[in-house]
Amino acid sequence: MITKQYNIITSTGFARPATLLVQVSRLFTSRISLEYQKKSIDLKYSTDSIMDILSLRIRPYSMINIKAEGIDEYDALQTIDNLFNKNKLIIDQTEFLSCKSNPK
Repeated sequence: MITKQYNIITSTGFARPATLLVQVSRLFTSRISLEYQKKSIDLKYSTDSIMDILSLRIRPYSMINIKAEGIDEYDALQTIDNLFNKNKLIIDQTEFLSCKSNPK
């Protein structure tokens, strides 16, 4: 099992990232889940995954965890990481600390 933590920067809501996460997760055989504030959502098997994610009310500059467990767990998390970076949905730790201390 691999877990990766992300600082989310999207200020327009989490609908688009939720949709992308569910779509990408379905490409892999590994079990992939999103954790936020001690709640976990299975990204692959729930037909309501997107709505389940939105119900978490993930806020900008929040920390989420993505867990992958299975034969292609590394590839799954690498693909999700690339997706987040490509769509500018995450922030590195230095930028994160700067934004938290100087919110706009």
